[in-house]
Amino acid sequence: METSKNIKTLITLTILALIGVGTYYLVSEKVFIPTAFTEARVQNAKTAESLIAGLNASLDNLKLISQYDQKNDFADALKLTKTELSLAVGMHATSTQLANDLSAMATAAQGITPTKARDLAISAATDELSLIGKLIVYNDSLSGLFQTLTLKFSGSIPKNADEVAKSIQAMNATAQDINALNDSFNAKMAEFDTMTK
Repeated sequence: METSKNIKTLITLTILALIGVGTYYLVSEKVFIPTAFTEARVQNAKTAESLIAGLNASLDNLKLISQYDQKNDFADALKLTKTELSLAVGMHATSTQLANDLSAMATAAQGITPTKARDLAISAATDELSLIGKLIVYNDSLSGLFQTLTLKFSGSIPKNADEVAKSIQAMNATAQDINALNDSFNAKMAEFDTMTK
């Protein structure tokens, strides 16, 4: 009698285990990454790399502009700011390309499985979109810096005014935010890669 009870318990446990394994295989999602997502991601990486390199070069130039300002060398500060403004036009075009890349990535991400990987890819794309917003603020600040230097150079504001330093501090903070968003994107995509191997 006891053996019969043990056999029934063993059969019941085996059936439950088989149901659990079967359910796992039916419910678990297989990894699928659409080709369009991969292509958009590769293009996004190239575009973002170009954008961040331009931003870092701009930060180096901001240090020089600040040094020129401190030496009352407004002509060189203004000249370098004009150069930065023309480069900002290129950064704007690159930002537009990045937005297009991200749009393609986000659209293609809808086909990614498992769901957690899809959500991570979309979250990463959202970080990069925020980066574009910060870049717009950065370019606006650059325009403001140019106007301040123009006024300083023309004598419309005192030469010892610290508006240039304030503008550069704000731009540095924005640039740090941009770099942090890009780092977040890269970290999420690294996690995505680990998850979808």
